[in-house]
Amino acid sequence: MATINYARSEAPPSPPSQSNASIAISEQDLQQPSSSNGINESLPRSTTGEISPPNSPGSPRKRSKNPFLNSTREFTIYEKVKTVLMAPIAALRLLMIIFVVLLGWIWTYFITIGYSPNPDPELLDLLPMGHCRRLLLAPVRWLARALLWLFGYLWIHEHGCCHCFNPCASRTYPAPVIVCNHVTFVEAVWLVVKFLPCVAGNITSATVPIFRALTPIVVDRESGEGRGAAARMIKQRTLSGIPWSEAEEEALVAAEAAAETEQEKFKVKVKRAAAQARPMKPPYPPLLIFPEGTTTADSFLLQFKAGAFLSGQPVQPVVVKYPYCHYEVVWSCDTPVLTMVWRMLSQVYNCMTVTYLPVYIPSDAEKADPQLYADNVRKVMCEAMQPGTEMTNHTYEDARLLAAAQEAYHSVNPDITTDITYNEVHKWLNLSVEDTKKLIETFREVDANGDGFISREEFTTWLNLDPTSTITETYFGLMDHDNTGCIDFRSFVQALVLSSNSVGKVEKVQVLFWMYDADQSGDISRQEVMAVLDASKLHRTTGHAEHEVPSRILADKVMAGREVLDFDDFERAVSEHPELMDCAMPMSSSEAERFKNGGSGQLSSEFL
Repeated sequence: MATINYARSEAPPSPPSQSNASIAISEQDLQQPSSSNGINESLPRSTTGEISPPNSPGSPRKRSKNPFLNSTREFTIYEKVKTVLMAPIAALRLLMIIFVVLLGWIWTYFITIGYSPNPDPELLDLLPMGHCRRLLLAPVRWLARALLWLFGYLWIHEHGCCHCFNPCASRTYPAPVIVCNHVTFVEAVWLVVKFLPCVAGNITSATVPIFRALTPIVVDRESGEGRGAAARMIKQRTLSGIPWSEAEEEALVAAEAAAETEQEKFKVKVKRAAAQARPMKPPYPPLLIFPEGTTTADSFLLQFKAGAFLSGQPVQPVVVKYPYCHYEVVWSCDTPVLTMVWRMLSQVYNCMTVTYLPVYIPSDAEKADPQLYADNVRKVMCEAMQPGTEMTNHTYEDARLLAAAQEAYHSVNPDITTDITYNEVHKWLNLSVEDTKKLIETFREVDANGDGFISREEFTTWLNLDPTSTITETYFGLMDHDNTGCIDFRSFVQALVLSSNSVGKVEKVQVLFWMYDADQSGDISRQEVMAVLDASKLHRTTGHAEHEVPSRILADKVMAGREVLDFDDFERAVSEHPELMDCAMPMSSSEAERFKNGGSGQLSSEFL
């Protein structure tokens, strides 16, 4: 098995900003959303993390592709004809799939007779299967491969090498954790064929023979304690084949001495039981985790959660791609599961390429910082998926927001959340997912015609403003920063940030920088400063009357002879010249209050 120490970034990650397939761990069960992808996260950028070219005045806004949507959802004439012609074959395939699944259920039922579905009372986890039971699981791999064949995956194109399934392994694998990008259920089935790994599921799935045979990590997805227990079991399993070290013993003794509450003593007791069981013979099989936490097209790689990297052990990165001509295989938010399965069965054949990267051995810095470890593995995987794959700041929470927008707009692709991520909303407004859903509902109420944008008429109607007023025109113009005549959801959120009394100055300056930086170049020119100041009608009262000067003079003071301002320069300029923020303030706090408290989608006053 090849191993390698990759060139990696040791810089600390940026501050924190579902898996549809139940067969593998859903990282969203283990950790809160984070934001770090190796780029500068201090400034608002496009959802792909790249600097987007500016829109010309009056032109439609340029949209990023939403990673949770299927680009081939609509049937072409060719696909309609093929679906009709392939219907008998698809039906036969489906019947055979049912037979294979039933056969697998029966076989695993007999294998798991006598294997307790209940966690060990000391380890609080299922014990690993013995060599004989693992050996009897070999036919499960054959059935899984037959399943893929029936779905049209006649050939699997593999690249690289890996440590495959070994039922008689007496030590841990070179990489006790397998991490893979998540597109659909197909890669999970293939990784069962290749590794027969441990998987994860909820409490009820542990009683199903097929899942129980894979020694699942049982996750209670409804509670924080359940997610914490899953993280503990991940660390226990990945270390199960490694002898207990003196350093670990010293740390545990210190923890035992420091434990005061019953909960702390209980946690230390569980760690002691796990220590005494190491090294386990046989150890647990490698653990399969999809660190994105949900499925997305293989042209994107979402943020990685740190759960898979908590133990600091080496990981086996695997990347999968699904080349296609007519149908993109992805478990997406805009296609029902049955439709996806039927279209997959209706293809003459489907393609999948699997690349096994060298085992990734973490550095000391990565062992100490699981999120840094996760980010660096993500970069390596993204490089291996080129061309055509980009890292995006989206997370599982964005899939939930897309579902909320779909419900509010009664559309599979409402497009309002495409260019803003939950990490940004959470960082700027400190809103929970549920409160962000309410914000989407409020935006939908303002957006009377349901086109995904707030027009000038909708803006003035909702706030009950005089449409002929200069101030109204100024407010709307500042929110419509690219001069398209309408406000999208991202600009709507930015307006609330600048107008909120509960948002800190640093967060406001970050948003303000994005608004002044019209071309999104990463710095601000004198012309860009002038554009905002002129649009603000500086002559109006700003609350800092002693600083009121013509925009040209103020721009000269702000630039101080410099050609451009970077973020640090701009932050100092805002401190010296508060007018820069006042002039860009899209609405007063009371007007922002009307947005948040309007209609049925109101937010509690503690947030804004």
